[in-house]
Amino acid sequence: MKVILKEKIDSLGKAGDIVKVSDGYARNFLIPKGKAIPASEGNTKSLQEYLKKKQEIKKEQDENLKKVLEKIKGVEITIKKKAADDNKLFGSVSEIEIAEELKKIGFNVEKNNIKLEKHIKETGIFLIPIVLKAGFETNIKVSIIGEK
Repeated sequence: MKVILKEKIDSLGKAGDIVKVSDGYARNFLIPKGKAIPASEGNTKSLQEYLKKKQEIKKEQDENLKKVLEKIKGVEITIKKKAADDNKLFGSVSEIEIAEELKKIGFNVEKNNIKLEKHIKETGIFLIPIVLKAGFETNIKVSIIGEK
């Protein structure tokens, strides 16, 4: 029997795949548990329409991400922190502080989109990667200025 998977099943495939399984497995487990539906002509057509819409939505989201990246590219922000005479900060600058500064200038970037190898613990200018989604990344300049 052919069924359309509604969710990922490790031994069979991912959601949306049309797979052939034994009649008993389909009727006694997959369909009653809501993990699959029969691969009738109507269901197959509905699946194709759904996948087409999903692809269009993904394309639109990717275009929006590209626009956001173009705006963020080359942005420079400045963060003032208390520092000692040897340019070491009292504390450190984390993803949260960088995200807050970006929000102040109009960019809604979450802290998990900012990829610091480690927190910044000294003054200077740093290139910080911003990754909105796999394949959508850019760098911003962050200037850390020490206050006495």
